[in-house]
Parts: sequence; C-alpha cells; structure tokens
Amino acid sequence: MDKQTRRGVLLTTLALLTGVGSISGQTARLRGRIIDTSGTDLRGVEVVITALGRRVASGSNGLFLLDSIPPGTHTVVFRYPGYGPREFSHQYAAGDTVGVEVTLGQATVRLPEITVVGASAVTVSPRLKDFVRRRDAHIGGRFLEDSLLRTKEHSQLSQVLRRVSGIKLVYLPNGRGIAAASARGKEVTFSTPHPEECYMQIFLDGLRVWHPGMFDIQSIDFFKVQSLMAIEVYRSPAETPSEFNGSWAKCGTIVLWTRDH
Repeated sequence: MDKQTRRGVLLTTLALLTGVGSISGQTARLRGRIIDTSGTDLRGVEVVITALGRRVASGSNGLFLLDSIPPGTHTVVFRYPGYGPREFSHQYAAGDTVGVEVTLGQATVRLPEITVVGASAVTVSPRLKDFVRRRDAHIGGRFLEDSLLRTKEHSQLSQVLRRVSGIKLVYLPNGRGIAAASARGKEVTFSTPHPEECYMQIFLDGLRVWHPGMFDIQSIDFFKVQSLMAIEVYRSPAETPSEFNGSWAKCGTIVLWTRDH
C-alpha cells in the first residue's frame, strides 16, 4: 500500500474546538462542524446517537447541533454517502457543551484485524491497526504498548512518560497537575503559566483533545494509565505522521489509545 493510499485509509481526525463549557439544565449537547479532507464544509451529513434514537443533519455550512443528550457515555456516528463513517464516544455530564470538528475522508476498503503469529495467535484490536503499522515502519517516535502499561497501572501517566526522552514535564501552578512539553526547544504559546514552554498536543483515540491554541493547559495526569492500551510519542513535526501533523504539532504530539473494555 503506497503512502497516498495509507493516508486515505486513515481518513480523519476529530478535534475538540471548544472543550467543555457550562449550560443550564440537566442534559448536555454536542455541536460542531463537518468538513472533508480539503476543508470543504459537508452538508447533509447524518449525525446520530443510535442508542437514543437521536439524529440530525449538518447544514450548508457544515454545522450541526445535538441537544438534550442525557448524562452518560454515548457514541455518535457520522455518516455521509461515499465517505467512511466516523464514531465519537464521550462521557457527558449534565450541563456540558462539547464542540468537535469532524473531517470525513473518501470511503476505503476496511482492512481485516491484524493478527500477530507466534507460539500462539494474538488478535490486535482493529483500532490499533495503524498504531502497529506506524510502530513496525520505524518512522520515528516512541511506542508504549499494553504489556508495559499494564505493569504501570498504579502510576500516574506523567511517571510513565518520564521514561521517554525528549519530553519535559512541567508542574502547573495551584496543584493543577503536570503538563507535557518539548525538551527540544521553547516557543511562546501562553501568557501564563510558563510562557516559554512548548507544550505537546494530545490525541485520544484519534481525537485531538488538546493543543497549544487552547486557553487552559491540559494536565497529562488527567488521563489514567489503567484505561490505556497504547501510547505514541512524537517529539517534533519531523517525527509526527501526517494524520497527526499540522500547525499544532510543532512542539510534538502524544497519542493515547484507550482499552476496548
């Protein structure tokens, strides 16, 4: 499979735009914009929470709003003819507003699950097929796998990342945790705190959940080691694969993959 085809298979990333804010009421809402890989707004994309029987369609500007979402974890599916579907799972709390940007790519043939053949066959989660491909391609980056993470379940994620060269862990003020920054250079991305640090963007299951353009710095320890089955660390844009690259990758990228259960 050539590089262009692989990019087509990877399709998209979902990026949190507005984080979580407060609204009145006992339900939550999801709002966002849907585009294709060229950045064009997509109209008529079906946005559905099957378990709730809720669905809307994006407007001419690609915008959509799903409101009255009850608290709890729900999976939203985005479907559009000729494009590969995308799913987004999130745990909603009463009063939350979650913003996303969804990029859909042309539909491709679904690849089978990856099987590692050895003394006994081990089936790898389909969600990790691209993790395995990137790891085995030796394209750069650092890869922490489930076998290691299960031995570190009682550790903070910042403690696990201390073993990765090229990451600088920055203590945030007022006990807000520890942020991950690049140890390779500095760039002004915030007025406070530590404006000289170059903070790494964070992806969770293909969703960009934090980048240096957001106001609040995300503590890496917000993510629990016991819920993760794989981690990718790219310390510069040169190391970062195309599906995670872009203007927010200049300080490096951390990609987290959660367990299936």
